[in-house]
Amino acid sequence: MRMPMAGVLGTTFLLLLSGCAQAAPAATIGGQVTYLQRIALPEGAVVTVQLVDISRADAAAVVLGEQVITPQMQVPIPFSIAYDPTVIQDNLTYALQASIRDAQGQLWFTTTTAHLVITRGYPSDAIDLLLEMVR
Repeated sequence: MRMPMAGVLGTTFLLLLSGCAQAAPAATIGGQVTYLQRIALPEGAVVTVQLVDISRADAAAVVLGEQVITPQMQVPIPFSIAYDPTVIQDNLTYALQASIRDAQGQLWFTTTTAHLVITRGYPSDAIDLLLEMVR
């Protein structure tokens, strides 16, 4: 059974593409989100945790990874963010930021201090993010 020339070329092209499309290496950073208030999370709450590059004081933080969580339990809420370690530079500054919003998008809790991570001797795992109530 002979394969038409277009089929041979198509198969060869797909094989070449599969060799070129390699996934970027992944690393993870994790910990837990919590707050001190003795109140339950609002119904439909959404927790967002981001790994950001905060190196430039005159520019918005660059998001390198994010996890959006619909919690099935109360705090502490575990998180794990995948990121590409090849973009990390030892001379830059990275941080985690987090927020909790209700189902309507209203902000309830947020980080209010910088939680520095990864470079300059800062941790890369088991990070506790303490959020402050804003409502």
